[in-house]
Amino acid sequence: MVYFGFDNFWPQGGINEKGLAFDVNALPKSHVNPHPEFPKIDYPFYKNLEKYSMVEEVINAVKSHSWKKAWRAQLHVADRTGNAVVISAGPDGEIVFARKQRGDGFLVSTNFNLANHANGRYPCRRYDTATEMLEKVDIEGKLTVEYIQSILDAVHQEGASVNTVYSNIFDLKNGIIYLYLWHQFYEVVQLNVLNELAKAPSKSRIEDLFLQETVDKAKKQNFEYQKKIIVWKRVGWIWIFISAVSAFLLIWDFKHQTKVPWRIQIVWVMVTILYGPIGLVTYMVTYRQTIRHVDRKTKIANWQQALRETLFSVVGPAIGLSLAFASFYLVLSFSESTIWSVAARLYGLPLLVGLFLYRAPLIEYFFERRYWHAVHRRLISEVILQNFILSGMLPIVSVLIVYCEKNMGLRGPENVLFWGAIFVGCIAGVLTVFPCNLFIAHYRASLPESSVLAYQNNHQIKKTSNSITLHNSWILFLCSFIILGCSLFILFSSL
Repeated sequence: MVYFGFDNFWPQGGINEKGLAFDVNALPKSHVNPHPEFPKIDYPFYKNLEKYSMVEEVINAVKSHSWKKAWRAQLHVADRTGNAVVISAGPDGEIVFARKQRGDGFLVSTNFNLANHANGRYPCRRYDTATEMLEKVDIEGKLTVEYIQSILDAVHQEGASVNTVYSNIFDLKNGIIYLYLWHQFYEVVQLNVLNELAKAPSKSRIEDLFLQETVDKAKKQNFEYQKKIIVWKRVGWIWIFISAVSAFLLIWDFKHQTKVPWRIQIVWVMVTILYGPIGLVTYMVTYRQTIRHVDRKTKIANWQQALRETLFSVVGPAIGLSLAFASFYLVLSFSESTIWSVAARLYGLPLLVGLFLYRAPLIEYFFERRYWHAVHRRLISEVILQNFILSGMLPIVSVLIVYCEKNMGLRGPENVLFWGAIFVGCIAGVLTVFPCNLFIAHYRASLPESSVLAYQNNHQIKKTSNSITLHNSWILFLCSFIILGCSLFILFSSL
Protein backbone atom coordinates (compact mmCIF):
# COMPACT_ATOMS: atom_id res chain seq x y z
CA MET A 1 0.00 0.00 0.00
CA VAL A 2 1.12 3.55 -0.74
CA TYR A 3 0.44 5.71 2.33
CA PHE A 4 0.14 9.48 2.77
CA GLY A 5 0.44 11.43 6.02
CA PHE A 6 2.58 13.72 8.16
CA ASP A 7 5.95 13.64 9.89
CA ASN A 8 4.81 11.18 12.56
CA PHE A 9 4.39 8.60 9.77
CA TRP A 10 0.95 7.58 11.00
CA PRO A 11 -0.97 7.02 7.74
CA GLN A 12 -3.84 9.42 7.05
CA GLY A 13 -4.84 7.58 3.88
CA GLY A 14 -3.58 5.24 1.18
CA ILE A 15 -4.20 2.90 -1.75
CA ASN A 16 -3.04 -0.67 -2.37
CA GLU A 17 -2.24 -2.52 -5.60
CA LYS A 18 -5.69 -4.14 -5.62
CA GLY A 19 -7.49 -0.80 -5.93
CA LEU A 20 -8.65 -0.53 -2.30
CA ALA A 21 -8.25 2.96 -0.79
CA PHE A 22 -8.89 4.48 2.61
CA ASP A 23 -8.84 7.87 4.34
CA VAL A 24 -10.13 9.39 7.59
CA ASN A 25 -11.85 12.46 9.05
CA ALA A 26 -10.90 13.66 12.51
CA LEU A 27 -13.89 13.91 14.89
CA PRO A 28 -14.49 14.69 18.57
CA LYS A 29 -14.28 11.65 20.83
CA SER A 30 -17.26 9.31 20.56
CA HIS A 31 -18.07 6.33 22.80
CA VAL A 32 -17.86 2.81 21.34
CA ASN A 33 -19.43 -0.20 23.05
CA PRO A 34 -17.02 -3.02 23.99
CA HIS A 35 -17.54 -6.50 22.49
CA PRO A 36 -15.45 -8.93 24.55
CA GLU A 37 -16.78 -11.87 22.48
CA PHE A 38 -14.60 -10.66 19.58
CA PRO A 39 -10.79 -10.51 19.37
CA LYS A 40 -9.16 -7.14 19.93
CA ILE A 41 -7.21 -5.35 17.22
CA ASP A 42 -3.64 -6.38 18.00
CA TYR A 43 -1.96 -3.90 15.63
CA PRO A 44 -3.06 -0.74 13.80
CA PHE A 45 -6.13 -1.53 11.74
CA TYR A 46 -4.79 0.17 8.63
CA LYS A 47 -2.32 -2.73 8.28
CA ASN A 48 -5.33 -4.99 7.57
CA LEU A 49 -6.17 -2.88 4.54
CA GLU A 50 -2.98 -3.97 2.81
CA LYS A 51 -4.40 -7.46 2.26
CA TYR A 52 -8.01 -6.62 1.33
CA SER A 53 -9.37 -5.80 -2.11
CA MET A 54 -13.11 -5.30 -1.47
CA VAL A 55 -15.14 -3.03 0.78
CA GLU A 56 -17.16 -6.01 2.05
CA GLU A 57 -13.98 -7.56 3.45
CA VAL A 58 -13.26 -4.42 5.44
CA ILE A 59 -16.82 -4.27 6.78
CA ASN A 60 -16.68 -7.91 7.90
CA ALA A 61 -13.31 -7.30 9.59
CA VAL A 62 -14.67 -4.28 11.49
CA LYS A 63 -17.75 -6.21 12.60
CA SER A 64 -15.70 -9.14 13.86
CA HIS A 65 -13.30 -7.22 16.12
CA SER A 66 -13.60 -5.52 19.49
CA TRP A 67 -12.59 -1.84 19.44
CA LYS A 68 -11.30 0.67 21.95
CA LYS A 69 -13.84 2.51 24.11
CA ALA A 70 -13.70 5.67 22.01
CA TRP A 71 -13.22 6.71 18.39
CA ARG A 72 -11.91 10.11 17.31
CA ALA A 73 -12.38 9.68 13.56
CA GLN A 74 -14.46 8.07 10.84
CA LEU A 75 -12.96 5.76 8.25
CA HIS A 76 -13.61 5.91 4.48
CA VAL A 77 -13.00 2.85 2.31
CA ALA A 78 -13.59 2.42 -1.42
CA ASP A 79 -12.68 -0.28 -3.97
CA ARG A 80 -12.22 -0.47 -7.72
CA THR A 81 -15.78 -1.81 -8.31
CA GLY A 82 -17.27 1.50 -7.17
CA ASN A 83 -18.31 0.25 -3.73
CA ALA A 84 -17.66 2.65 -0.83
CA VAL A 85 -18.48 3.03 2.87
CA VAL A 86 -17.93 5.50 5.71
CA ILE A 87 -17.45 3.71 9.04
CA SER A 88 -18.10 5.59 12.29
CA ALA A 89 -19.46 5.31 15.83
CA GLY A 90 -23.23 5.61 16.03
CA PRO A 91 -25.13 7.55 18.73
CA ASP A 92 -25.79 4.25 20.56
CA GLY A 93 -22.09 3.34 20.67
CA GLU A 94 -22.31 0.69 17.96
CA ILE A 95 -20.22 0.84 14.77
CA VAL A 96 -22.30 2.16 11.85
CA PHE A 97 -21.72 1.76 8.10
CA ALA A 98 -22.89 4.53 5.74
CA ARG A 99 -22.98 2.83 2.31
CA LYS A 100 -22.78 4.42 -1.11
CA GLN A 101 -25.80 3.91 -3.34
CA ARG A 102 -25.51 1.28 -5.99
CA GLY A 103 -24.66 2.54 -9.46
CA ASP A 104 -23.60 6.13 -10.04
CA GLY A 105 -24.03 7.33 -6.46
CA PHE A 106 -21.40 9.03 -4.33
CA LEU A 107 -20.46 9.60 -0.71
CA VAL A 108 -19.26 12.89 0.78
CA SER A 109 -17.64 13.10 4.20
CA THR A 110 -16.22 16.06 6.11
CA ASN A 111 -15.52 16.66 9.80
CA PHE A 112 -18.87 15.57 11.22
CA ASN A 113 -20.10 12.05 11.85
CA LEU A 114 -22.40 10.89 9.05
CA ALA A 115 -24.17 8.57 11.51
CA ASN A 116 -24.39 11.12 14.34
CA HIS A 117 -24.39 14.77 13.26
CA ALA A 118 -23.96 15.97 16.85
CA ASN A 119 -20.48 14.42 16.77
CA GLY A 120 -18.49 17.05 14.85
CA ARG A 121 -19.11 20.34 13.06
CA TYR A 122 -22.55 20.19 11.45
CA PRO A 123 -23.85 21.83 9.30
CA CYS A 124 -20.71 22.06 7.15
CA ARG A 125 -20.19 24.42 4.20
CA ARG A 126 -17.54 22.12 2.70
CA TYR A 127 -19.92 19.15 2.77
CA ASP A 128 -22.70 21.13 1.10
CA THR A 129 -20.36 22.51 -1.56
CA ALA A 130 -18.90 19.09 -2.48
CA THR A 131 -22.37 17.50 -2.58
CA GLU A 132 -23.77 20.23 -4.81
CA MET A 133 -20.84 19.95 -7.25
CA LEU A 134 -20.99 16.15 -7.38
CA GLU A 135 -24.73 16.24 -8.09
CA LYS A 136 -23.90 18.06 -11.33
CA VAL A 137 -22.01 15.00 -12.62
CA ASP A 138 -24.98 13.72 -14.60
CA ILE A 139 -22.98 12.19 -17.42
CA GLU A 140 -19.80 10.15 -17.33
CA GLY A 141 -17.94 12.72 -19.40
CA LYS A 142 -18.05 15.22 -16.53
CA LEU A 143 -16.41 12.84 -14.09
CA THR A 144 -12.84 13.87 -14.85
CA VAL A 145 -9.75 14.41 -12.75
CA GLU A 146 -9.95 18.13 -13.52
CA TYR A 147 -13.53 18.35 -12.23
CA ILE A 148 -12.71 16.47 -9.02
CA GLN A 149 -9.71 18.79 -8.64
CA SER A 150 -12.07 21.78 -8.85
CA ILE A 151 -14.15 20.28 -6.02
CA LEU A 152 -11.04 19.87 -3.86
CA ASP A 153 -10.12 23.48 -4.59
CA ALA A 154 -13.61 24.68 -3.66
CA VAL A 155 -13.53 22.97 -0.25
CA HIS A 156 -9.89 23.40 0.76
CA GLN A 157 -9.11 24.92 4.17
CA GLU A 158 -6.99 28.05 4.40
CA GLY A 159 -5.97 29.97 7.51
CA ALA A 160 -3.23 30.74 10.00
CA SER A 161 -2.88 27.09 11.05
CA VAL A 162 -5.91 25.25 9.67
CA ASN A 163 -4.72 24.51 6.16
CA THR A 164 -5.11 21.84 3.54
CA VAL A 165 -1.52 20.59 3.50
CA TYR A 166 -1.98 18.15 0.62
CA SER A 167 -4.80 16.68 -1.47
CA ASN A 168 -5.03 13.47 -3.46
CA ILE A 169 -7.29 11.86 -6.05
CA PHE A 170 -7.16 8.06 -6.44
CA ASP A 171 -8.05 6.41 -9.74
CA LEU A 172 -8.91 3.02 -8.27
CA LYS A 173 -9.38 1.19 -11.57
CA ASN A 174 -6.08 2.24 -13.13
CA GLY A 175 -3.98 2.57 -9.97
CA ILE A 176 -3.09 6.24 -10.54
CA ILE A 177 -2.57 8.87 -7.82
CA TYR A 178 -2.99 12.59 -8.49
CA LEU A 179 -1.24 14.55 -5.75
CA TYR A 180 -1.40 18.29 -4.90
CA LEU A 181 0.69 20.31 -2.45
CA TRP A 182 -0.84 22.83 -0.03
CA HIS A 183 -3.88 24.35 -1.79
CA GLN A 184 -2.05 25.01 -5.03
CA PHE A 185 -3.95 23.06 -7.64
CA TYR A 186 -2.12 24.43 -10.66
CA GLU A 187 0.59 21.74 -10.30
CA VAL A 188 -0.21 18.03 -10.04
CA VAL A 189 2.15 15.10 -9.46
CA GLN A 190 0.98 11.86 -11.05
CA LEU A 191 2.11 8.61 -9.43
CA ASN A 192 1.62 4.98 -10.51
CA VAL A 193 0.79 2.71 -7.57
CA LEU A 194 2.67 -0.33 -8.93
CA ASN A 195 5.77 1.76 -9.70
CA GLU A 196 5.77 3.21 -6.20
CA LEU A 197 5.33 -0.22 -4.61
CA ALA A 198 8.30 -1.47 -6.61
CA LYS A 199 10.45 1.02 -4.66
CA ALA A 200 9.15 -0.22 -1.29
CA PRO A 201 10.04 0.10 1.44
CA SER A 202 10.77 3.82 1.01
CA LYS A 203 9.76 7.15 2.52
CA SER A 204 9.57 10.45 0.64
CA ARG A 205 8.55 13.96 1.54
CA ILE A 206 5.60 15.15 -0.53
CA GLU A 207 7.22 18.54 -1.16
CA ASP A 208 10.23 16.81 -2.76
CA LEU A 209 7.97 15.68 -5.62
CA PHE A 210 7.03 19.25 -6.63
CA LEU A 211 8.78 22.12 -8.34
CA GLN A 212 10.79 24.33 -5.99
CA GLU A 213 8.68 27.32 -7.07
CA THR A 214 5.52 25.58 -5.84
CA VAL A 215 7.17 24.58 -2.55
CA ASP A 216 8.50 28.12 -1.95
CA LYS A 217 5.09 29.66 -2.60
CA ALA A 218 3.45 27.29 -0.11
CA LYS A 219 6.06 28.09 2.54
CA LYS A 220 5.65 31.81 1.95
CA GLN A 221 1.87 31.60 2.39
CA ASN A 222 2.31 29.56 5.55
CA PHE A 223 4.79 32.10 6.93
CA GLU A 224 2.34 34.95 6.29
CA TYR A 225 -0.36 33.12 8.24
CA GLN A 226 2.00 32.29 11.11
CA LYS A 227 3.08 35.91 11.28
CA LYS A 228 -0.53 36.92 11.98
CA ILE A 229 -0.66 34.53 14.93
CA ILE A 230 2.62 35.87 16.31
CA VAL A 231 1.45 39.49 16.04
CA TRP A 232 -1.83 38.84 17.82
CA LYS A 233 -0.14 36.77 20.52
CA ARG A 234 2.28 39.63 21.16
CA VAL A 235 -0.61 42.07 21.42
CA GLY A 236 -2.24 39.75 23.96
CA TRP A 237 0.91 39.44 26.09
CA ILE A 238 1.51 43.21 25.97
CA TRP A 239 -2.03 43.80 27.21
CA ILE A 240 -1.54 41.27 30.03
CA PHE A 241 1.68 43.07 31.01
CA ILE A 242 -0.09 46.45 31.03
CA SER A 243 -2.91 45.00 33.14
CA ALA A 244 -0.39 43.57 35.61
CA VAL A 245 1.32 46.97 35.90
CA SER A 246 -2.08 48.65 36.41
CA ALA A 247 -2.93 46.19 39.19
CA PHE A 248 0.47 46.82 40.81
CA LEU A 249 -0.07 50.61 40.76
CA LEU A 250 -3.53 50.15 42.26
CA ILE A 251 -2.22 47.98 45.10
CA TRP A 252 0.61 50.46 45.71
CA ASP A 253 -1.97 53.26 46.00
CA PHE A 254 -3.96 51.20 48.51
CA LYS A 255 -0.88 50.63 50.68
CA HIS A 256 0.72 54.08 50.57
CA GLN A 257 -1.80 56.72 49.51
CA THR A 258 -5.45 55.81 49.86
CA LYS A 259 -6.82 53.79 52.75
CA VAL A 260 -9.56 51.53 51.45
CA PRO A 261 -11.40 48.67 53.19
CA TRP A 262 -9.83 45.36 52.20
CA ARG A 263 -12.99 43.97 50.60
CA ILE A 264 -13.29 47.00 48.36
CA GLN A 265 -9.60 46.59 47.54
CA ILE A 266 -10.29 43.06 46.32
CA VAL A 267 -13.14 44.25 44.10
CA TRP A 268 -11.04 47.03 42.54
CA VAL A 269 -8.12 44.65 41.97
CA MET A 270 -10.46 42.24 40.17
CA VAL A 271 -11.81 45.10 38.06
CA THR A 272 -8.29 46.21 37.15
CA ILE A 273 -7.10 42.70 36.31
CA LEU A 274 -10.12 42.28 34.05
CA TYR A 275 -10.01 45.69 32.35
CA GLY A 276 -6.36 46.68 32.75
CA PRO A 277 -5.72 50.44 32.56
CA ILE A 278 -9.44 51.04 31.96
CA GLY A 279 -10.15 49.74 35.46
CA LEU A 280 -7.33 51.80 36.98
CA VAL A 281 -8.51 55.03 35.32
CA THR A 282 -12.09 54.34 36.41
CA TYR A 283 -10.86 53.93 39.99
CA MET A 284 -8.99 57.25 39.79
CA VAL A 285 -11.87 59.31 38.40
CA THR A 286 -14.76 57.76 40.32
CA TYR A 287 -13.80 56.28 43.68
CA ARG A 288 -10.41 57.69 44.62
CA GLN A 289 -11.29 61.35 44.27
CA THR A 290 -14.36 60.99 46.51
CA ILE A 291 -12.45 59.42 49.42
CA ARG A 292 -9.30 61.56 49.05
CA HIS A 293 -11.32 64.79 49.34
CA VAL A 294 -13.83 64.02 52.06
CA ASP A 295 -13.79 67.60 53.35
CA ARG A 296 -14.87 68.95 49.98
CA LYS A 297 -17.83 66.57 49.83
CA THR A 298 -16.89 65.61 46.30
CA LYS A 299 -19.69 64.12 44.26
CA ILE A 300 -19.29 62.24 41.04
CA ALA A 301 -21.50 62.67 38.00
CA ASN A 302 -24.19 60.16 37.10
CA TRP A 303 -22.17 58.83 34.17
CA GLN A 304 -19.16 58.25 36.44
CA GLN A 305 -21.30 56.39 38.95
CA ALA A 306 -22.89 54.34 36.16
CA LEU A 307 -19.47 53.51 34.70
CA ARG A 308 -18.13 52.37 38.07
CA GLU A 309 -21.16 50.24 38.81
CA THR A 310 -21.10 48.78 35.30
CA LEU A 311 -17.49 47.64 35.60
CA PHE A 312 -18.30 46.15 38.99
CA SER A 313 -21.40 44.34 37.71
CA VAL A 314 -19.59 42.68 34.79
CA VAL A 315 -16.83 41.13 36.94
CA GLY A 316 -18.85 38.27 38.45
CA PRO A 317 -20.64 37.13 35.26
CA ALA A 318 -17.39 37.51 33.29
CA ILE A 319 -15.57 35.13 35.64
CA GLY A 320 -18.46 32.68 35.43
CA LEU A 321 -18.56 32.88 31.63
CA SER A 322 -14.79 32.34 31.45
CA LEU A 323 -15.20 29.16 33.52
CA ALA A 324 -18.05 28.06 31.23
CA PHE A 325 -16.01 28.44 28.03
CA ALA A 326 -12.96 26.84 29.67
CA SER A 327 -15.10 23.83 30.64
CA PHE A 328 -15.76 23.09 26.96
CA TYR A 329 -12.03 22.41 26.59
CA LEU A 330 -11.20 20.93 30.00
CA VAL A 331 -14.30 18.94 30.99
CA LEU A 332 -16.87 18.22 28.29
CA SER A 333 -16.61 19.66 24.77
CA PHE A 334 -19.40 21.68 23.18
CA SER A 335 -20.15 18.99 20.58
CA GLU A 336 -20.38 16.30 23.26
CA SER A 337 -22.72 18.32 25.51
CA THR A 338 -26.50 18.37 25.48
CA ILE A 339 -28.30 21.65 24.89
CA TRP A 340 -29.28 21.75 28.57
CA SER A 341 -25.69 21.21 29.66
CA VAL A 342 -24.55 24.06 27.42
CA ALA A 343 -27.32 26.37 28.72
CA ALA A 344 -26.55 25.47 32.33
CA ARG A 345 -22.89 26.39 31.90
CA LEU A 346 -23.29 29.51 29.75
CA TYR A 347 -26.10 30.97 31.88
CA GLY A 348 -25.90 29.12 35.20
CA LEU A 349 -22.19 29.61 35.91
CA PRO A 350 -22.25 33.42 35.40
CA LEU A 351 -25.30 33.65 37.69
CA LEU A 352 -23.73 31.35 40.27
CA VAL A 353 -20.47 33.28 40.41
CA GLY A 354 -22.01 36.73 39.93
CA LEU A 355 -24.72 36.43 42.57
CA PHE A 356 -23.73 33.73 45.05
CA LEU A 357 -19.93 34.11 45.11
CA TYR A 358 -19.41 37.77 44.18
CA ARG A 359 -22.37 40.05 44.95
CA ALA A 360 -24.19 38.43 47.87
CA PRO A 361 -21.11 38.16 50.14
CA LEU A 362 -20.40 41.88 49.62
CA ILE A 363 -23.98 42.85 50.42
CA GLU A 364 -23.93 40.57 53.46
CA TYR A 365 -20.80 42.32 54.75
CA PHE A 366 -21.69 45.95 54.02
CA PHE A 367 -25.41 45.83 54.76
CA GLU A 368 -24.97 43.47 57.72
CA ARG A 369 -27.67 41.21 56.35
CA ARG A 370 -27.90 37.47 56.34
CA TYR A 371 -26.39 35.80 53.29
CA TRP A 372 -29.61 34.29 51.93
CA HIS A 373 -31.46 37.54 52.53
CA ALA A 374 -28.78 39.24 50.42
CA VAL A 375 -29.26 36.63 47.70
CA HIS A 376 -33.01 37.17 47.73
CA ARG A 377 -32.54 40.95 47.71
CA ARG A 378 -30.27 40.88 44.65
CA LEU A 379 -31.79 38.03 42.62
CA ILE A 380 -34.05 39.97 40.24
CA SER A 381 -31.63 42.83 39.65
CA GLU A 382 -28.77 40.39 39.12
CA VAL A 383 -30.76 38.41 36.53
CA ILE A 384 -31.64 41.63 34.69
CA LEU A 385 -28.04 42.85 34.67
CA GLN A 386 -26.71 39.44 33.66
CA ASN A 387 -29.10 39.28 30.72
CA PHE A 388 -27.80 42.63 29.46
CA ILE A 389 -24.19 41.60 30.08
CA LEU A 390 -24.52 38.24 28.31
CA SER A 391 -26.31 39.92 25.40
CA GLY A 392 -23.05 41.68 24.67
CA MET A 393 -20.52 39.12 25.90
CA LEU A 394 -21.81 35.81 24.54
CA PRO A 395 -21.88 36.68 20.81
CA ILE A 396 -18.52 38.47 20.86
CA VAL A 397 -16.66 35.83 22.89
CA SER A 398 -18.18 32.95 20.89
CA VAL A 399 -17.38 34.47 17.50
CA LEU A 400 -13.82 35.38 18.48
CA ILE A 401 -13.08 31.96 19.97
CA VAL A 402 -14.50 30.19 16.89
CA TYR A 403 -12.46 32.53 14.64
CA CYS A 404 -9.26 31.77 16.56
CA GLU A 405 -9.94 28.03 16.30
CA LYS A 406 -10.78 28.01 12.60
CA ASN A 407 -8.22 30.51 11.33
CA MET A 408 -5.40 30.29 13.84
CA GLY A 409 -5.76 26.83 15.33
CA LEU A 410 -5.64 28.29 18.85
CA ARG A 411 -7.83 26.46 21.32
CA GLY A 412 -8.47 26.58 25.04
CA PRO A 413 -7.58 28.75 28.03
CA GLU A 414 -3.86 27.96 27.69
CA ASN A 415 -3.75 30.33 24.71
CA VAL A 416 -3.46 34.07 25.33
CA LEU A 417 -6.01 34.87 22.60
CA PHE A 418 -8.67 32.97 24.56
CA TRP A 419 -8.33 35.58 27.29
CA GLY A 420 -8.20 38.31 24.66
CA ALA A 421 -11.63 37.14 23.51
CA ILE A 422 -12.87 37.26 27.12
CA PHE A 423 -11.59 40.85 27.51
CA VAL A 424 -13.22 42.06 24.27
CA GLY A 425 -16.41 40.32 25.38
CA CYS A 426 -16.26 42.17 28.72
CA ILE A 427 -16.06 45.49 26.87
CA ALA A 428 -19.13 44.44 24.87
CA GLY A 429 -20.87 43.55 28.15
CA VAL A 430 -20.02 46.99 29.53
CA LEU A 431 -21.51 48.68 26.45
CA THR A 432 -24.77 46.76 26.74
CA VAL A 433 -25.30 47.23 30.48
CA PHE A 434 -24.02 50.82 30.80
CA PRO A 435 -27.23 52.42 29.43
CA CYS A 436 -29.22 50.46 32.01
CA ASN A 437 -27.00 51.62 34.87
CA LEU A 438 -26.99 55.19 33.56
CA PHE A 439 -30.78 55.16 33.55
CA ILE A 440 -30.82 53.83 37.11
CA ALA A 441 -28.28 56.44 38.21
CA HIS A 442 -30.59 59.22 37.00
CA TYR A 443 -33.52 57.74 38.90
CA ARG A 444 -31.75 56.45 42.02
CA ALA A 445 -34.38 58.02 44.26
CA SER A 446 -37.13 55.84 42.81
CA LEU A 447 -34.93 52.79 42.12
CA PRO A 448 -32.68 52.82 45.16
CA GLU A 449 -30.34 49.83 45.03
CA SER A 450 -29.81 49.81 41.31
CA SER A 451 -26.71 47.89 40.47
CA VAL A 452 -23.83 47.17 42.78
CA LEU A 453 -22.52 49.24 45.66
CA ALA A 454 -23.11 52.97 46.16
CA TYR A 455 -20.26 54.41 48.19
CA GLN A 456 -20.39 57.51 50.38
CA ASN A 457 -17.45 59.53 51.64
CA ASN A 458 -17.31 57.58 54.90
CA HIS A 459 -16.88 54.29 52.97
CA GLN A 460 -20.30 53.10 54.01
CA ILE A 461 -22.91 51.66 51.70
CA LYS A 462 -25.99 53.75 51.09
CA LYS A 463 -28.73 51.88 52.88
CA THR A 464 -32.12 51.78 51.26
CA SER A 465 -35.45 50.45 52.32
CA ASN A 466 -36.50 48.99 49.00
CA SER A 467 -34.90 46.71 46.41
CA ILE A 468 -35.68 45.79 42.83
CA THR A 469 -38.43 43.20 42.70
CA LEU A 470 -40.29 41.49 39.90
CA HIS A 471 -43.34 43.58 40.81
CA ASN A 472 -41.67 46.96 40.31
CA SER A 473 -39.37 46.01 37.42
CA TRP A 474 -41.19 43.37 35.38
CA ILE A 475 -40.96 45.41 32.16
CA LEU A 476 -37.18 45.71 32.46
CA PHE A 477 -37.01 42.03 33.45
CA LEU A 478 -38.95 41.00 30.33
CA CYS A 479 -36.97 43.32 28.06
CA SER A 480 -33.68 41.88 29.29
CA PHE A 481 -34.73 38.36 28.25
CA ILE A 482 -35.98 39.62 24.87
CA ILE A 483 -32.67 41.36 24.20
CA LEU A 484 -30.73 38.26 25.27
CA GLY A 485 -32.88 36.09 23.01
CA CYS A 486 -32.31 38.39 20.03
CA SER A 487 -28.59 38.38 20.72
CA LEU A 488 -28.48 34.56 20.79
CA PHE A 489 -30.54 34.37 17.59
CA ILE A 490 -28.01 36.62 15.82
CA LEU A 491 -25.16 34.54 17.22
CA PHE A 492 -26.47 31.16 16.02
CA SER A 493 -27.42 32.65 12.65
CA SER A 494 -23.84 33.83 12.09
CA LEU A 495 -22.01 30.68 13.22
